[in-house]
Order: sequence, then C-alpha cells, then structure tokens
Amino acid sequence: MYKPDYKVSKVAGYRILVQPDKFEEKTTKSGIVIDVANDRRLKELAACRGVVLAIGEFAFMDFPEKWCEVGDYITYTQYSGTFLDSKMTESPIFVNDVDVLAILKKDNVE
Repeated sequence: MYKPDYKVSKVAGYRILVQPDKFEEKTTKSGIVIDVANDRRLKELAACRGVVLAIGEFAFMDFPEKWCEVGDYITYTQYSGTFLDSKMTESPIFVNDVDVLAILKKDNVE
C-alpha cells in the first residue's frame, strides 16, 4: 500500500479519498513479465476500483442518503479524480461523490 511522508487530515467538500487497487505484473505464456503499472493507458483503464479511505463533510449532501462509507470497496467512473501524489503507481485518488458507481461485495471481487 502507498505510504506517503504526510497524512491527509481532512478531505475537503464533496470529495472521497480512495485507495485504488494495486497493479499487478502479468506473465505471458513464454514467461515474459509484463509490468502493467508502467503502461499509463492500462493503468488509467484499471484504476476504477478501490477502498474508501475518507469522505468529505459535504459528500452526498445533494442526495437523500449516503451510499458508501469508509472501508467500502467501490467502483468509480473511469477518468475521474485527482491523484494525491504525482507518482500514480499506488497513490490514493480524490473522486467526487457523484463518480461513485457501485459498492462491490467480496463475492463480486476477483
């Protein structure tokens, strides 16, 4: 998991801080290791699921109920959010509350 030198003390506004899934290396049939994390396009396509780390105080205010909590495993829209750190490999990402698409349960996750 990503370990920065600093801590986020509070998430501002309607944003949600999410720890995206870790990118894995894949091996071809010939034994060649493909590092998915080095391919920016593949990384952007894969970074759509993660665990909610924190929720801003105004998140979900425009909706009748909150549909995710800290610790939930969620999926969010593909090109949404801003990475906490410029190193996008394992950095948490800020997404807007409206970008949360679903809460995933353990039996839905690979």
